Amino acid sequence: HIFWVYYSHRSTSHWCTTVTVLLVTGVLQSSWFPSLLHSTATGLAAHAMECLVIGCPGVGKSTLLDRLSSEEVLADRTLPTLTPTVGSNVQDITLSKRKCIRLREVSGSLRQTWSQYYEDARVVVFMVDMTNRGQFCTSQVELVKLLNHSLVQKLPVLLLFNKCLSPLAKDLPWLYKKFCIGEILHHAVMSVKMMEVDLSQQSSVESILSWIREKFNVK
Repeated sequence: HIFWVYYSHRSTSHWCTTVTVLLVTGVLQSSWFPSLLHSTATGLAAHAMECLVIGCPGVGKSTLLDRLSSEEVLADRTLPTLTPTVGSNVQDITLSKRKCIRLREVSGSLRQTWSQYYEDARVVVFMVDMTNRGQFCTSQVELVKLLNHSLVQKLPVLLLFNKCLSPLAKDLPWLYKKFCIGEILHHAVMSVKMMEVDLSQQSSVESILSWIREKFNVK
């Protein structure tokens, strides 16, 4: 079967037509073609699983995606200044030959839309900036809302207290008390893991990546 596809575009001076000829040798009518499409789509859906990353503005969500998707993921380095995310930011990382994880960050300024992404998530990472005292109350409220949402009840949650090496960072015991961590753990029905991290450090990135691999059953 031969399909002629015409593509036209307008230049500044005249109309120009480019003709592309596609030669298809009966593939579209083959009995196995629909099943091939279905199995391919199913396979991609099964292996491109989603890790949702949320938190207030400036907590380090974009930096986390950059570190986890970078070839230098295991190297200590100075963190670049990244442009704040508007909407959603997606990075894919390959954990094994058959498992690709989609890291999805949703802007902190759009926290009213976070719940729209819970259904597609397999794990959730919630980030807190240890240096931004003005955000602690908002972060606490959003964390409680997250853990009480029906779609998150069966999802593993990683709570990251980020920027721990900054001289402005509040100490972890104070933050645990501020965020009522003891009460949260007592009432949480899902698995909640907490980490004190600094994304400039190899050890922090390794710990986060190890948790993600564990939750996606990748050895």
